[in-house]
Amino acid sequence: EYVLSPSRVDVTSALRQQLGRGSQIAVSPSFHGELMVDWNLLWHAISNALSNARKYGDKASIEVRLNYQPPDLVVTVVNSADAREQARLMAKHGQDATGLLQRRIEGGTALSSNLGSRAILQAAALHGGRATLRLAAAETTLELVVHAEAAGADFQNDGATPGAAPLLWCVDDCATMRLKL
Repeated sequence: EYVLSPSRVDVTSALRQQLGRGSQIAVSPSFHGELMVDWNLLWHAISNALSNARKYGDKASIEVRLNYQPPDLVVTVVNSADAREQARLMAKHGQDATGLLQRRIEGGTALSSNLGSRAILQAAALHGGRATLRLAAAETTLELVVHAEAAGADFQNDGATPGAAPLLWCVDDCATMRLKL
């Protein structure tokens, strides 16, 4: 059984480092400072979400938003998607497609084992949080909420809310996106 090992992590810097210097990333002020998280586990979940966005999206764009809503870190991965495919999925599963994270699904040209999605759910649960998957006409949104206390007096939350300007944004054609997946 996995034992959560939280430590002080500057999530923004750690994510930039994992994505690599070649990534196209724009930073907007949402929060600054360190959070207490198990970075290895959190990165495992984020990398699986990014991998799914690349596999099942239309490859036009992927956006990663980081917001802090004490005591939770909200990581949102949004990818653009083919409107026809989204309409088919929404007719079958509705807008709340969180159930798809728990079973094998057909997407693109391959049948997925869905191990990555289960890893996202487990990482959220181990951090005392949750994961949801929502479908819209031209995009898919995965939201990962994890319990993450602010670490240190230098932490500054600028009051970002869901839907605010993204903290990080990267285009799916980044050569380094899969560098450490």
